[in-house]
Amino acid sequence: MNELTIAANPLKLREYLAAGLPVVATPLPEIKKLGQLVAHGGSPAEYLAQLETMSNRERGPSLDRSQSMDAESWDGKGEQLSTLIQGLKDAGHRKAVGLK
Repeated sequence: MNELTIAANPLKLREYLAAGLPVVATPLPEIKKLGQLVAHGGSPAEYLAQLETMSNRERGPSLDRSQSMDAESWDGKGEQLSTLIQGLKDAGHRKAVGLK
């Protein structure tokens, strides 16, 4: 891990999760935000231990894991942006009519 990787937002990881695949990754800040969806290995030994645990526990893609990424789709992002824009419009309207 270094300054560059700490600032990274690994899109490929989200693609693997959207495919329902189990993932083990280094504990970068953006990856930690995904919580329990991703197993973390901070050292080579931890990484290998997570891989071994996962290989004993996982048996292929998971529909639940895949569906957990629905908000990360283009449709999901569009909905988030629409909600933000509507909130700004509503706030502007309230301000224009003297409401808080």
